Amino acid sequence: MRSIIAMMLVGGLAMTAGAVEYRVPEFDIDGVEASYEVSLPPDFDDSRRWPMILDFHGASSPGSKGANLTRISLWSHFVEQAPYIVVGINGRTRSWGRIEGPLNDGAYARHVLAAVLEKFPVDPDRIYLSGFSSGADFLCSSGLQKKIQVAGSLIVCPGPVHGLSVRYDALRRVKAQAFIFVAGEEDYVGKIGAWQGFLTLEKAGGRTMYREVQRIGHEFPAISDYIMLFEAFECLGIPVSKTDFLKTLNATIGRGDYLLLSTHLLTMDGALAQYMGESITKRGEALMAEALRIPAAESGRAYEAWWQLRTQFLHFPALAGRAEKKLKSIEQSMTGVELYRARGNWFENRRVAAGGDPSPAFNRRVNTLIDKLKNKSDRQAARDEILAIGKAATPAMLKRMKDPDFTVRWEMVNIQGYMRDEAAVESVVERIVNDGDSHVRWRAMWALNQYPETTRAQELVRELSKSTDEGQRWNAFVGMSMFYMPECLPAIHQGLSHADSWRRWEAVNALARVNDESSTAGLRGVLASSETRLRREAINSLGMIPGDEAYNVLTGAVDDRDPGVRFRACMALGKRGDRRALKVLTERRAVEQDKQVLEYLATALEKLQ
Repeated sequence: MRSIIAMMLVGGLAMTAGAVEYRVPEFDIDGVEASYEVSLPPDFDDSRRWPMILDFHGASSPGSKGANLTRISLWSHFVEQAPYIVVGINGRTRSWGRIEGPLNDGAYARHVLAAVLEKFPVDPDRIYLSGFSSGADFLCSSGLQKKIQVAGSLIVCPGPVHGLSVRYDALRRVKAQAFIFVAGEEDYVGKIGAWQGFLTLEKAGGRTMYREVQRIGHEFPAISDYIMLFEAFECLGIPVSKTDFLKTLNATIGRGDYLLLSTHLLTMDGALAQYMGESITKRGEALMAEALRIPAAESGRAYEAWWQLRTQFLHFPALAGRAEKKLKSIEQSMTGVELYRARGNWFENRRVAAGGDPSPAFNRRVNTLIDKLKNKSDRQAARDEILAIGKAATPAMLKRMKDPDFTVRWEMVNIQGYMRDEAAVESVVERIVNDGDSHVRWRAMWALNQYPETTRAQELVRELSKSTDEGQRWNAFVGMSMFYMPECLPAIHQGLSHADSWRRWEAVNALARVNDESSTAGLRGVLASSETRLRREAINSLGMIPGDEAYNVLTGAVDDRDPGVRFRACMALGKRGDRRALKVLTERRAVEQDKQVLEYLATALEKLQ
């Protein structure tokens, strides 16, 4: 049995935390040492042959030894869970493919592979290539697969290629090889490189697969993803059995991999294949309907929705074709930088909305939009963009609920009325009770009434109505009236005779919402006062209160000295629908001279008749 100790005695190697590093001095160039690192599974021995992965790391300075960095982040954990030998080659330049001549990276890789095959018991039928970023680009364009025998190439997060490229020509030359292309859903470099590589090979008839990993960017997928992807090489291009299809169905649907499902269906027939094809079509149509509802301001979110339709429903031409047109339309409507920013904003919005911590840049973006709300010319656009961000903006908004600027406070509660984030309920209630501006308080009450569930808000205002601060108690009672909570009535009735005119008006207004017959006597008293604003508001509230007592007060008010009271009384009687008022209103019309009152009289009579 070959032990690790024995292997370390081979010339030119060093031990680094679970991996063996081998020097390749014949490929040193420009003062940079050539080397590779071997990671072995814990149960390694030479009694059997092992599958092997030859890995090409992403762009990295030669001095940092990119293979070592990749081993620390990925392969040392991978071999703990999967029975592979992993060989990582250290690049001699920052990115792969820059060296020409007999010592180029292709020759370097072939030399390393030959050396590994001499040292370790490798299964020659299960040798795989793997590349990330720059390493992935190299595996797409070097044609290395033509010069060595490999079971497949895993291409993770390659960069984009514009126009005609040697990369695509190289891929067509090695189409007999198996390729799996992997993109991170949130890759800032873009997913087009992986997608175009996949399309190139699929159109050429090659064995290939495209996989998009959700919720990651330009980074390594999870270890479990890597294990599954290398296992996928075993059956790539082979018709799937009904049993195997059903075994992986739920997991495949769970990650939204409709492309893989439909690829399998191409090799199947019968009732199951027909049923699944129809089901995937319906799912695509549902996703398209959702994409069409995305507001134009959310261009990043829209682009990603159409991208998913374009890629995952490739084998459904009607869906994919329409998605392709939508993608091009979005791309033509903005610059590349703008699209990059829009996609990044959408991913960040989604991450924060799911409970992730907002980045400083995200908070700065939201606060910049909040500041724009102060300017009338920018207000609507800023409001729309905050709403497009959605609940992810709430944490930053909560910090601005107490902003010295009235407009900012008003807009914060106003936007929450449309956003309806439960996380904001407590702060909006706090504005109802404590804000010094009545406009903010009332907008906050309106906002909470837009929520589908107000139980929490009602609990909070009820608790605050017990405050030792008299002003807080009153504002809480007014807030309770907005939620139609009759327990606030005693305090509201007392407010009808308060020394402050504004509080008296709030009391009169509140009684229109908690429209209880017990309030009629107090409102009649207000109507007997000399305050024009209060008298007119009292008529509005009486119009909402049922019963004969309120009806009698209204019929008497049609002869009031104030035309503002008269037309409101006519309007209220018309809305009540009590045909007894026909006689009263007809008699009033015979003597009325005010034009506005006559208009409301006519409308009320028409409703009653």
